[in-house]
Amino acid sequence: IAPNRQVPNAIRQWGKVLDQATVVAIDPRFSATASKANAALYLKKHLGADKLISFGDNYNDISLFQVSDFCYATANAKQQLKDIASATIDSCTCDAVAKFLIENHRTTPSR
Repeated sequence: IAPNRQVPNAIRQWGKVLDQATVVAIDPRFSATASKANAALYLKKHLGADKLISFGDNYNDISLFQVSDFCYATANAKQQLKDIASATIDSCTCDAVAKFLIENHRTTPSR
């Protein structure tokens, strides 16, 4: 997560609730070829993940949703994103993403 962004309290609690998690904020402004989709696919491959779950609220998340196995729009998302989402969750102002991950995607480390 970018150091200049305020991190919701629920995200800080992930370490206490989840055994293992990877959280990435992607800023596509650095390259004309950069995209959330390309970055997420790169991470999926290099982390050996078997599925990609994404969350979004705006038009810049469309490409990410198109390459995700599951994609969730927040309640405050643009309608076009909600239309292609697997489901809609609560608003991002309510820590919806963190709550969703805590409730639905507990992981265990591979040993």
